[in-house]
Amino acid sequence: MELFPDLDEQSQRAADPNNRNGEIIAGDARIELANMESASVQCCVTSPPYWGLRDYGIEGQIGAEMNLDDYIFDLVAIFAEVR
Repeated sequence: MELFPDLDEQSQRAADPNNRNGEIIAGDARIELANMESASVQCCVTSPPYWGLRDYGIEGQIGAEMNLDDYIFDLVAIFAEVR
């Protein structure tokens, strides 16, 4: 029995509440998203760093931009890729 008859097979599996085959990917979103197949994600949970609050000691880290506009640009680019 199909849970949602309008969904394709991959989406059917993802929508099945008994399917527990999730994957957690941790890394720089700009790199990890670029390596992912388009339309391959059902859910994204994120906690972007605050602007100018912490330095994690990573070259090019999000949140360490010199001005707010650059920070917002970086976040918008990431969220557009997630979408």
